Amino acid sequence: GEVSGQLRESLTQLSSVLDGRRVLRARVKEALTYPAILLAITSGVLVLMFVYILPKFDDLFAGFGAELPLSTRLLLGISDLLSSRWYIALPILLLTAAVSHRAWGMSAVARFRDELKLRIPIARQLYEEMYLFQLFLSLGLLMKSRVPLLDAIEITRGTVSHYRYQEFFSRLADQVANGQGLSRAFNETSL
Repeated sequence: GEVSGQLRESLTQLSSVLDGRRVLRARVKEALTYPAILLAITSGVLVLMFVYILPKFDDLFAGFGAELPLSTRLLLGISDLLSSRWYIALPILLLTAAVSHRAWGMSAVARFRDELKLRIPIARQLYEEMYLFQLFLSLGLLMKSRVPLLDAIEITRGTVSHYRYQEFFSRLADQVANGQGLSRAFNETSL
């Protein structure tokens, strides 16, 4: 709007865009709530099993006198760590959480996170809709505001955080700069 001199119209359109994004984000959060609850319950059950149930099996297996398979010994070792040596397990867990949180923003982890978003069956369609809605609404808004096409593509590329869509809009900008049309680039993509 500022570039084209149509700030009022652009702000009105931006308001509707932001409202649409808010609704779409709410749908994504709603779709991910149930899996998050299941993950929390499953984690709680696993901790209870490791702390209370597996130590009882340790005593039972010790009475047999036979050598246990590696996987069983590993599970019993984790159980022992969590139940009787929690003061060692807690700092390890906190350090793992801190490192994971720090790594979450790194580019390689961000790429993995982006891929994961599009592999979760429940959320895939919602994320794809959200990204495409965000991109094409922004591109349409900029073009309607008479921003030059190449500039509009570059600005739009910065509106989405998923690397696949950013890469697509980079290729799109290159193709438009080389004189190829938008339709050819869209026909060649799998997005």
